[in-house]
Amino acid sequence: MKPNKMSVFEKGVPVSEIDYASLKDTYACPCDESKMYDKFLLPVKAKGMWVWFDGEEEPYLDLVLNYSSVNFGHCYPPIVEIAKKVIERVDQIHSFQSKEKLELS
Repeated sequence: MKPNKMSVFEKGVPVSEIDYASLKDTYACPCDESKMYDKFLLPVKAKGMWVWFDGEEEPYLDLVLNYSSVNFGHCYPPIVEIAKKVIERVDQIHSFQSKEKLELS
């Protein structure tokens, strides 16, 4: 029988006391690219080609850009606006098409 693992939220742990590095070590996929860095980096903001990490004042140049950010940069205003409109209507569109998703492709 598997031990009953409750999430930190189920346990009622305040967000300010969550050890995110420990959670990553416990639950992240072994192929998670964040495991290739010596330092634990938790992104808190991204804009254009820059990413800010928790506890860091200076942004990092994102040389790993993924999906749409490689073409447009992080938080590209037209994409953010369309995503907001879709999320207000339907919060999960992964397996289905939407007009906005097709327009962005």
